[in-house]
Amino acid sequence: MQGRVSHFAVLSDIHANLGALDACLARIDALSHAAGLSSRMPLYILGDVLDSGPDPAGTLARVNAVGSVFLLGNHEGYVFDYAKNPLNARYSDPLWKLIPWSFHHIGRDAVEAFRTRCVFGHAEHEGRVRFFHASPESNSRNPDFFLEQGHQALAPLPAAFEGRVGALCFAGHNHYAGLHWNPNHSAALHARELWVNSGSVGYPFVEREPSPKGLVQSSVDDPVATFVTAEIRPLESGLDVRVEFHQVPHDGKALLRAFESSGCLEACDPFARAILCQCYFNEDVVYPFFCKAKALGWRQTELAARLRAYLAHTGYEHRLAAAFARLTDN
Repeated sequence: MQGRVSHFAVLSDIHANLGALDACLARIDALSHAAGLSSRMPLYILGDVLDSGPDPAGTLARVNAVGSVFLLGNHEGYVFDYAKNPLNARYSDPLWKLIPWSFHHIGRDAVEAFRTRCVFGHAEHEGRVRFFHASPESNSRNPDFFLEQGHQALAPLPAAFEGRVGALCFAGHNHYAGLHWNPNHSAALHARELWVNSGSVGYPFVEREPSPKGLVQSSVDDPVATFVTAEIRPLESGLDVRVEFHQVPHDGKALLRAFESSGCLEACDPFARAILCQCYFNEDVVYPFFCKAKALGWRQTELAARLRAYLAHTGYEHRLAAAFARLTDN
């Protein structure tokens, strides 16, 4: 006996990037209409909404208005912890200042209200469809069978998956979109557990797709956002599913202006500048830096200066200055 088909979209790691989120919502509206739905399909928000971007308050307001399910990301955990422990010394460290900066722009009441809406995990279809920020064990570590973040090159979005599975899990966290079969699930192929990483709305690490023939080419400066949509029909045993990955360009000039006008580049230097490089250039900047810092045993107190030097040495500071110069010229 087959159940009724359900449609929904999964978005993760928005990171206070309202322009990217709005671009995704516009695409989801179009996909909902194309699917014959009478309204926008439900949105499952997998966490990391609140910080590391230029508009935490606007992003939270939009998410509150459109989301159906809200998961607790590790960055929500940081913001909620700051609400309880604002005098913790780590929040005065230059590499942590985006947390208090975001909290104060959102406001305590809005943060606390959002905290009551967040859950660690969510399940549907008798537990056969599950949602986590990273994994059932942790909201700061993906399953071991995911490729390690920072040890993979940018790749195209996976092709759509269509077929029968035993169980389906959705996650985000590492910003690399992907399909992963759980090797610990020993059932037959059609009954195995499939994991879907939706990538990131705020700054995914993925090869940019060329604009379709006949459409206006997007600017080379336009960053992208990624999310997934799913159609699920429950069966007596397993699920009949279709999962599709989507990449959406958004306005790079608007992103630069948002970071500049928000004041976070100065207030949260150098980490905010590294985050902007990730957003704008679509490159994994921060994780490789911290891997290097760990390998070389750099002390926490020297990391901010080291990151400034890293951004200069790797050319990111020059590229960012050139992007702002083009913005001024226009």
